[in-house]
Amino acid sequence: MDFSAYDEVRQQKLQELSNIQNYVRCSTCYMEYLTTYLGDEPGSYCNQCGRCRTANFPSVRPARRIQGAAALFLEEEFLPHIEKRPEHEAGWSLSYHGNSHTGRLVRASKYEDAGPFALSLVNRTVQLIRTRYPLATIDGIVSVPPTKSGLLVESFARQIAALLDVEYLTVLEKVRITQEQKYLTNWRQKVDNVKEAFCISSPQVVAGRTLLLIDDIYDSGYMLREVGHTLLQAGAKLVYPLTITRTAHSDDQ
Repeated sequence: MDFSAYDEVRQQKLQELSNIQNYVRCSTCYMEYLTTYLGDEPGSYCNQCGRCRTANFPSVRPARRIQGAAALFLEEEFLPHIEKRPEHEAGWSLSYHGNSHTGRLVRASKYEDAGPFALSLVNRTVQLIRTRYPLATIDGIVSVPPTKSGLLVESFARQIAALLDVEYLTVLEKVRITQEQKYLTNWRQKVDNVKEAFCISSPQVVAGRTLLLIDDIYDSGYMLREVGHTLLQAGAKLVYPLTITRTAHSDDQ
């Protein structure tokens, strides 16, 4: 295929992004930048903008109380939603992955050998389940088998099960090797990567149960859908997903 047209569009978009960044960073009149960009001769100053009259636009620093409230909201109260799908019910994540405090904790344990997921994540997850999930109907907890993180997710799920006094079920098994979803470039590759990669060792154990399905990171969502489908095929009544973090570029968004 000839991708030259796409490359031209990409270069155009990159140039537009560069122009936006230059506008934000310019040290002269904002209006002059815009009018020059649109074809006028440089040197025309508006004498009204934040560069021309800096005294009229003093920097504002929010009070520490407001900063603290904003940080609390972004770190603990702004919870990414997991959309309901045919394979599972709606659910939640503790945080977007990125550079949030929660994301850094997950990354440290998953990729930097920092040990088990922090106890603070366990406690926050338990609180999330108690406030946003139908805990009274959940009678089993399962976790997604690992691609590379060993027993991290299982240990995490077992701690949560113990604190909630809900049975942890060791019935979900991986029948073949899969890649990490984040390294695949499109939805078809991600679907094929996990398709029929799991099985239930004891279907009679999950039959008729409402299950909480736990994983560490929600990326494309296809992993949870495949596992949810496997559990429903084995006779599970309902499956509620929960992950610690969710990537901001998830295919669902």
